[in-house]
Amino acid sequence: MSKRHITRLAQGLRSALARGGRGAGPKRCPGCGAEAAEPYKTWELVAPIPDKKGRITITIMGMYECPNCGKRFRAVVSKVKLGPDGVEVMG
Repeated sequence: MSKRHITRLAQGLRSALARGGRGAGPKRCPGCGAEAAEPYKTWELVAPIPDKKGRITITIMGMYECPNCGKRFRAVVSKVKLGPDGVEVMG
């Protein structure tokens, strides 16, 4: 599986999660504790080394803005593991 193919797959999963898929729940502001519902920006991080089962981990990160205090923070939106057995989405 090429890096380009993995990136394209991650972008599709990222957009599906942003539309309300699994793991797209609200995140808490580290400043005041208020909930920030949706990220205003997302990107993926691809792990350079597979795990013991040969799966590649793609972490989907997001930038959030607190509706209460205005603080901007990063948080994990979801993690996806791709391998020979299929795709596993981890909240």
